[in-house]
Amino acid sequence: MKNLIVLVALALVALVAFAASPAFAATEVVFAWTNPNSATVWPACTATLTTMCLVNVELEDVTSPTSVVIATPAPASTGYTLTPLPAAGVRTYALFYNAKDATGAATVSPQSTVAVTIPGTPPVAPAGFTATIK
Repeated sequence: MKNLIVLVALALVALVAFAASPAFAATEVVFAWTNPNSATVWPACTATLTTMCLVNVELEDVTSPTSVVIATPAPASTGYTLTPLPAAGVRTYALFYNAKDATGAATVSPQSTVAVTIPGTPPVAPAGFTATIK
């Protein structure tokens, strides 16, 4: 009987530790970046500044062939939090600047990309778990 109590206690401790693990407690994806553009060369666009300026940052989910715009933060932004989590699996995100060139025409920077593994649901409980008192 004492062994059974110890086994059940150990199973409960393992279950609590598993359920509290970060992979299953995740609720958001936090993106962070730095802006390597000089504010004197590529400042933010304004009503009066319409050339050689940054319009915004664009964050896209490019996992599938058709990209999906997630957010378009201001040019000075250095982060974005995505919540709730998207579907489980590996997702690829792209980040780039939308800008205006020397003639005022729209242009974009090269993309930076990152792959993120979104956790799934926990596995189902073990089957056939029994205890016998002899």
